[in-house]
Amino acid sequence: MVNNEELKIENFEEIMKRLEDDEMDGERIDENLYTQLLAGYLFEMNFLNAQFLYKRIPSNLKTEEHIKLFEVLQAVQKTNAEAFTIIKSSEWSPCIKGLMDKMQERVLKEILDLIATAYTSIYENRFIEMTCCAPEDVENLCKTLDWDIEVYNNQKLITPKQKTTQTTTTTSEEQLGILTSFVSHLEV
Repeated sequence: MVNNEELKIENFEEIMKRLEDDEMDGERIDENLYTQLLAGYLFEMNFLNAQFLYKRIPSNLKTEEHIKLFEVLQAVQKTNAEAFTIIKSSEWSPCIKGLMDKMQERVLKEILDLIATAYTSIYENRFIEMTCCAPEDVENLCKTLDWDIEVYNNQKLITPKQKTTQTTTTTSEEQLGILTSFVSHLEV
């Protein structure tokens, strides 16, 4: 177990290995070990190990925080917005607070990337619903992302900045050359 130290991203893999070893040894098992291990698996998006760990936590060591982490696990497998809501609204113990804050940032980034990819424009109320952003923070967040906000039919309409994808174009001669080398490779 990591004693009175929160899970840090810099040495995350080392700490996770130590936590797994501690659980396997079975000598210093307590609720904090399971809390840190479960949060670590969630952060790694290692859902299978998180689910099995939750099921093997002894009932006398299972805490409300374990149940909340399991809710995050179930939610993140459904929708990021639901997981984000649970992560944001929960009070986490000091041993995993930093990790859950990083996970909250990552989930929010995934939601914003999804919005930027899937929507050419989105109404503010739908944006707030998806991001769990406070209405007063929407303008600042959109400015940070360089997204436009305009009023349409008495509602604010957010226009995400479309991500530019670089496409490499090849001439027909280059494509023919690639195909020729592939076919000649098959003939050898």
